[in-house]
Amino acid sequence: MDIVNTTCGRCHRPLRNPRWREIGYGKVCYSKVQAESARGNEDSNQTIGAVLTGLVNGYVGMRTKQGLIINEVIGGRQVPLKHQVLHSPTGMEWGYGGSGPADLAYSILCTVTDPETAERYHKEFKWDFVAGFDRDRWELDRHQVESWLAERLAERLE
Repeated sequence: MDIVNTTCGRCHRPLRNPRWREIGYGKVCYSKVQAESARGNEDSNQTIGAVLTGLVNGYVGMRTKQGLIINEVIGGRQVPLKHQVLHSPTGMEWGYGGSGPADLAYSILCTVTDPETAERYHKEFKWDFVAGFDRDRWELDRHQVESWLAERLAERLE
């Protein structure tokens, strides 16, 4: 069972159109996210080179000399993943079990579910995915996140 985005990932308004539900943003917000991404990426070159696996919707991270790049991939385009602060005021991280990886897990889950559900499952998600990410570069398909969460939610109903 796939999780369907029922609200926009930017403004949190209800999404009624199936196409925009799949993308996770409404039409206007998607345009704004794309424009913001283009402006931000022109200045700082924060996209991660061509995604080798052909990732269309998901998440990518890479460690550079300048710092970490963590992006959400939406329809094949990269936009910075918003840091949803829960534990780590200094930022998101990966590859171990600390507060930075917990915030990355929470931030990823917030893109597919509401903050309350994300908070409930972020620690388990951190250990199942984020703590094991390669230190230099990683990719995660959104479908994997949605499937993982759907399993947890189904277990809760049993």
